[in-house]
Amino acid sequence: MEEFFQFRGRSHVMSLLRTDSTVRELFAKLPGVFWFDQFRNLGSSIYPSERQHGDATTARRESYDFGVARLRRYLNGWMLQQRAGVKQPYDYLRDLERLYGLIFPGRSFAGVEVMPGHETPTADDFFFLLNDGSRTYDIIEMSGGEQSVFPFLYECVRSHIGYSVVLIDEVDLNLHLPVAQNLISQIPMIGPMNQFLLTTHSTAVTDVISPYDIYRLPGGALCL
Repeated sequence: MEEFFQFRGRSHVMSLLRTDSTVRELFAKLPGVFWFDQFRNLGSSIYPSERQHGDATTARRESYDFGVARLRRYLNGWMLQQRAGVKQPYDYLRDLERLYGLIFPGRSFAGVEVMPGHETPTADDFFFLLNDGSRTYDIIEMSGGEQSVFPFLYECVRSHIGYSVVLIDEVDLNLHLPVAQNLISQIPMIGPMNQFLLTTHSTAVTDVISPYDIYRLPGGALCL
């Protein structure tokens, strides 16, 4: 029972955020349980109350557009505050870019660019740019593999995930095999003292994990 109540600290701090933003720093010391399902992408929401209802296709499109716009707003806000010299207690962009480059070597953040038609732009009116060593592109142009990993990295940084249990379903989702294997090797570096529970059907992933750390569910068949 004591262990159960240790996981309630985050919810209590979350309720205090509305009146005191400085308590966010406490997240780094508080355990939690987080999960990232196989439907994750730049537009997916980890909050069930924000998910759309009604026509499924329209809902997914609206949810995706809204989710990307919201993510871009947060990233742009961090970048613009950084450029303005606003002192922040925590450098979110630095840590997010470090993790992004760790999983996708050679890739980095490339600043922001004003969208056409905005003379007095807000944080909503900038492209957030990435560079892969040969081209520069906005986050909405990320590959499927990048989109499956970036929300996880972003949430790790934004929520200061540490001392927690993290479930990632289909950890190799949309990733080329070398990138998937690199992700597995780098996951222990993400956050202090996290316990990761990963699911996969890929032997390429299980090949780089100790057999003592693998639990095979009965039924089904391996693929890839």
